[in-house]
Parts: sequence; C-alpha cells; structure tokens
Amino acid sequence: MKILIFSDLDGTLLDHFTYQSTAARQTLAQLKSANIPVILNTSKTFAELEVINSDLQLNAPFIVENGAATYIPMDTLKAQPADTVAIGDYWVKSLLDIRIKQSAFHPNATQFTLHLGLQLFGFWRQSKDRRQSIFCVSNISDQPIDLPLSELNLIITESWIELITNSKITELTQEITLAPYQTVWISNRPELT
Repeated sequence: MKILIFSDLDGTLLDHFTYQSTAARQTLAQLKSANIPVILNTSKTFAELEVINSDLQLNAPFIVENGAATYIPMDTLKAQPADTVAIGDYWVKSLLDIRIKQSAFHPNATQFTLHLGLQLFGFWRQSKDRRQSIFCVSNISDQPIDLPLSELNLIITESWIELITNSKITELTQEITLAPYQTVWISNRPELT
C-alpha cells in the first residue's frame, strides 16, 4: 500500500506569519527518504506552487486554487491519467469551469471529511442554504477501487449526478469503480448553467 500525505501550506508547512518552511524541512526530508509523497492542496496559484515545490524539494502532484486544477509531474506516473492535458512537464486536470458554478464549493460552505478507508479520500460539501450537497471522492491509490454509494448516505428522494462526467446516477445502491487517481463529484443539485 502506498502512503500519501496531503497538506495545506499556510500555517502547516509554512509558518503562518513568516511563510518560512524551516520547521517542516526535517520532516519533509524524512518523508522524501521514505518515498512518501507530500501532495500540496492550497489556494495558491500554479506559479506560486512551482516556486514552493522547488524550494521544498517536492516532486509530487499538487492541487492549486482550492481545487481548480491538479498538476501531476509527468515523471511521477507510468501513464497519462484519463481526462488530463499535457502542459509543460505536467499532466493537468482542470475542474474550474464546473467548480465555480456550484454553490456547495463556496468558500463559506460547510465541509466534512468522509471516512472511506485508506484508498479513498473524500469530503462532503453543503451550500450555505443547504440545498446543494457535493460528495467529492478521490481514489488515491494506483489500483481501481469500488466506492459503494450506500457509504455516502445519498438522500433517496433526490436526483444525483456525477458532475465531472455529467453522468446521472440512477441506482443509489450501486458501486462506482474509480480508476487509479480518479476523482468524482456527486451532487444532488448540479448547477451547470
């Protein structure tokens, strides 16, 4: 089993006041020597992350602008992930066009972490008016993983759709197979206009 660490920057790997990484450098070096990738997930831009990754000596995928895009260094995987485009030395998955239309992705929306085992990372977001829910689930392994939708407790009186592929979910007791490193966004009220 592969261990991955996801981290924000400000106040975690970077000091909240000085933006220095001094306190984290020894731990990052230990993780690197143990071949444990640190995947940054931040509100910072691609340009900022390139500088920070270089400074921290990280060579792992990273997520920019609060989930707007994921950048995967081409030398970290054997094959290009589905639905990505090559930009420079990265495979890039951009979800910004979908994301900005969803009220559940508002910065002040409610968010809860989901407990889905060691190979799936997920969270549930709910819009401020509580009308839209989005279940965001990522397969963080290099193997296909089945996600039983029953574990998400989807409300049966609602209609559900997977936003990234725009696929309707018709059977709430089914399992969805997530390809390696695939992410799904399952919502009851897609705002696709």
